Amino acid sequence: RLEYLADIGKMTKDVTIGGVTFTLRTLKAKEQRQVYLTLVDVTNKIDEGYNLKFNTLAHSITKIDGHEIAIMVKVNSLSDKIKMLEDLEEVVTDELFLAYQALKTTSDNQFAIKATEDMKEVSEDLKK
Repeated sequence: RLEYLADIGKMTKDVTIGGVTFTLRTLKAKEQRQVYLTLVDVTNKIDEGYNLKFNTLAHSITKIDGHEIAIMVKVNSLSDKIKMLEDLEEVVTDELFLAYQALKTTSDNQFAIKATEDMKEVSEDLKK
């Protein structure tokens, strides 16, 4: 659990769609907060869902076919990544988002503090 707190527990997953492999990773707390902030001014559920999906994937996708995404598709910013994702077929972004959600669930289950004993263990590890 200390590894998770120290960012060592970050998880990645390769997802292949149509012969193209996307590497996803779990988000840092700061990135997750940025995703949630994009939802604040949204006035309808449709835009909320799209903002959540595209912003999450823009933070999560790190590589395409083993190459850094910035090099592979020449994106230099988060907004460039979102534009690139918006140009993909919806079935692709839906599949990637489902894969991200599964990765996040796996990460949460593996590293979550579920009991008092776990909390004591983390506390002891932090004291070291």
